[in-house]
Amino acid sequence: MDNKTEDKLTQKIAEKIYDDTASPALQEVGGFFAAITGFFNHVVAAPLHRLNAKFKIKTEAYIRNLYEEYQKIPENHRQEPPINIIGPTLEALKYELDEEALSEMFTNLLLSSMDDRIESKCHPAYVKIISQMNAKDAIVLKGIFQRRNAPFAMVKPKCAIDLNYQGKKLSGYHIHADKFPELYIGDIENLTPFEISKSLYNLNRLGIIEINKTFALRNDFFDIYKQLIESDTIKNIYSQLDTTSIPGCSLDFDKGSINFTEFGKDFAESVIKE
Repeated sequence: MDNKTEDKLTQKIAEKIYDDTASPALQEVGGFFAAITGFFNHVVAAPLHRLNAKFKIKTEAYIRNLYEEYQKIPENHRQEPPINIIGPTLEALKYELDEEALSEMFTNLLLSSMDDRIESKCHPAYVKIISQMNAKDAIVLKGIFQRRNAPFAMVKPKCAIDLNYQGKKLSGYHIHADKFPELYIGDIENLTPFEISKSLYNLNRLGIIEINKTFALRNDFFDIYKQLIESDTIKNIYSQLDTTSIPGCSLDFDKGSINFTEFGKDFAESVIKE
């Protein structure tokens, strides 16, 4: 089954459950949230329950948690979520329910689509964007989103060499490029700098952020650059390299910055709750 056929089937199932007002199970919760519960139980929970009891417990806990979070939305701001968001989101959850970082993003997307204060920022494309992320990407996104109001400097560490040849000083050469992360923005949770760098490239690929490898001429960036350059994480990588036999070798950095795209800001505000 191709993606288009699967999406249409998901939407048809969702529409059927939306119309199923006669079901006592749905009436117990009431309103459109009952339809969400019904859809979740039919499309997400049922296949997982057949696997083992662990998934039955997980799905029951999930719907309780979703309802508790939904209750936090002021009643005058609650609204029916768009079918083109709720259907694909719950279908995608079937594959990510066991991955907390990603299931949390799907949950937040559902809640955002039910809140008229933020629903306009939700987009059906977000479902497939989350599906192209792994847990590390989600952690990195949350980490940089929490720092979005601060200067967002970035450096590329390198082992540079200055050589004297026939009385001329030659610079710009570098070695051990593979020993350093391509992008360094500081530490995020327990991820390695290499994992963070890879996630930044994926977030860039997905259109959430823009990576600018040109030095950003902003006064408020200088202190951040200094912190990154003096990072023990990078110094430790450099200290393990064998550079004693190479004259003029030193730890150096190219400077750049990272920015959220407009699309990326809306995405992050829809799928991350602080």
